[in-house]
Amino acid sequence: MTPADLCDVVEGTIDGLVRRDRLVLAGPRPAVRVRRSRRTTGGDYATPVALQLAAGAGLPPSGVAQLVAGELLRHPGIAEARVVPPGLVHVTLAQADASVATEIVAAGDTYGRAHLPATAPGSAVTSSFEVAPSPGSGSGAADTRRRLIDDISARLRVATGGAPPSRSTGDPGAVRLSAPSGPVDLAHVVAAAGVEAVGYELLRYPYRSVLTLDVVALTRCSVESPFYSVRYAHARAVALLRNAADLGVDAAIDPAIDDDDDAADDQGRVPRGLPTGGAALLRELTAFPLAVTSAAERREPYRLARHLEATAEVFHRFTVAALTLPRGDDGPGDTYRAAMLLTAATRVVLANGLDLLGLRAPNRL
Repeated sequence: MTPADLCDVVEGTIDGLVRRDRLVLAGPRPAVRVRRSRRTTGGDYATPVALQLAAGAGLPPSGVAQLVAGELLRHPGIAEARVVPPGLVHVTLAQADASVATEIVAAGDTYGRAHLPATAPGSAVTSSFEVAPSPGSGSGAADTRRRLIDDISARLRVATGGAPPSRSTGDPGAVRLSAPSGPVDLAHVVAAAGVEAVGYELLRYPYRSVLTLDVVALTRCSVESPFYSVRYAHARAVALLRNAADLGVDAAIDPAIDDDDDAADDQGRVPRGLPTGGAALLRELTAFPLAVTSAAERREPYRLARHLEATAEVFHRFTVAALTLPRGDDGPGDTYRAAMLLTAATRVVLANGLDLLGLRAPNRL
């Protein structure tokens, strides 16, 4: 179940309560929103809808939340729904299977967004850079940071079906520049690390935070580097899919083929089980649209960047834990095919996320 699916379930639950006269609304039902739950509060997602409905229903928020949570527990896709003060409903989803990833793969470029950007990803970042020549000064970098975040915020808003922001995000936090050779300007940092690496570093922090563009850190080719980690995860996914195809593991699984159809070719059957580490990866993949929407509405691209980093980190662990390719005389069974389906979905998420941030997703590193 994706966040959008959960919103539909919650909306249907509220509508059902109203039809059965268990809940009274003073006006139209508000749009339901969900967000990722904080680790300290538990659950996969949380919704504040009870807080929105309480006044019109003549009930305390906790009372509305109890009604909603009780009905949600009837849904087979929900394992737990509990009330957290002052009236949030925290939802834990039932264990998903690999077939959920078929929806992500089928959506392709459109997953997580309503419209495709009109400009190529590389040019979207490059156009924001007007390098100032002041040695050792971060003023040029701060101006570039403002332009870049304004440009990418507009890109995100359009991609999610909204209008570009009519005003700038204001003055950003200071940007310090660092290199072993001593004081440098932004042109030096860009020449050493590349415009996309610098652009990503400017995007991955809250707008008003103070950050340092360190040449050594930006040029590090290691998964300890956030930008490298995300790009490497995409390239790794592409390589795994390429090698899997050579070995007969098909990630392009047709979800319309019934598991119980004896005549169906095994390669066309959707695998149901999840390989080791698959559940954690699937949680990140299905939360991607929520991260995009949050980044667009708040004009905070760093939220999307951090989600991509979390996805890449989980994917790196997944490729170590799961038997992603047949070994020895093993044939392409469900375990391998499920792993490849998750890998294909990961590639879609990382490619779309990087594109939304105005960056290219490499097939090789």
